[in-house]
Amino acid sequence: MAKRSVLFYRDFERYSGGHQKVFDYFSHLNASDDYRPEISFSRRSQENSLNPWLPDYVGVDFRPREYDYLFLAGMGWNVYSKECIDPEKPVINLIQHVRHALEGENVYPFLKNRAIRICVSPEVESAIKTLANGPVITIANGIDIPQVKAEKIHEVYIAGQKNLEMAKALKDRVDAVIQTEFLSRSEFIMQLAAAKIAVVLPHPTEGFFLPALEAMKLAHIVIVPDCIGNRSFCKDAEKKDGNCLMPSYDIEGIVSAIQTAKEILSDKSRLSQLQNNALKTVKYHSISRERREFLNLMSQIDELWYAA
Repeated sequence: MAKRSVLFYRDFERYSGGHQKVFDYFSHLNASDDYRPEISFSRRSQENSLNPWLPDYVGVDFRPREYDYLFLAGMGWNVYSKECIDPEKPVINLIQHVRHALEGENVYPFLKNRAIRICVSPEVESAIKTLANGPVITIANGIDIPQVKAEKIHEVYIAGQKNLEMAKALKDRVDAVIQTEFLSRSEFIMQLAAAKIAVVLPHPTEGFFLPALEAMKLAHIVIVPDCIGNRSFCKDAEKKDGNCLMPSYDIEGIVSAIQTAKEILSDKSRLSQLQNNALKTVKYHSISRERREFLNLMSQIDELWYAA
């Protein structure tokens, strides 16, 4: 049987977790014997050295009528709306943020377009379910985190590129390595691996927040405030299944959490429980589990599309 073709589209301005996740879904299909994914790029995407598709995958023209399925995410709907689309061809839409449900956001109007939507967390599904045109399914994010051995040279490392104002304010309150510049993923991974305590600052709202999982695997203790999309997998240390510290998202809350984390470092029993729970969380959120769930969904795409 001929492989089913799937067209992706990306406007790749700079590397981000969102682009990486779309690439993961592309890779899921590419690893299957049943599908043939191809990628169409905006012009500027071809020139970015951090583009994960390059140099292995050459961009094709955006001609969705020539494919069995179309895969879109984020602002990709802009190119879709300019084309005459065959309504019989299923559209798969990856939703990576709760902001899709906020009226006034640039992605909000796209929810009226018919699609089969994959949400990266239960929180995202809850936000958009009553607004979306078509089926809404959650496939919790998976991630492939390399095993890195590094000397723990940072007692406290603060990843602050998503909240520069707070990161800069923390400089006056804590003794820590504070990162405010964008790093490549490999550089970021090495910084986390060198940290005893990793403070990862999300945007106030996220759809998931993958750096929390990376920190859970690589650092001894993780501090991450609530950002909505991390509630399903980030559990405060005070709970039985706690895997991190989740302070209030303010200076005093984070400073207090850093002090608590230092105390946990000297409590072997408490530290061990926190680390074991963190590694269980990371294990569940594997890229292989995400792949299985997505390919299972793909086997039902036609049925879902015609039933919607």
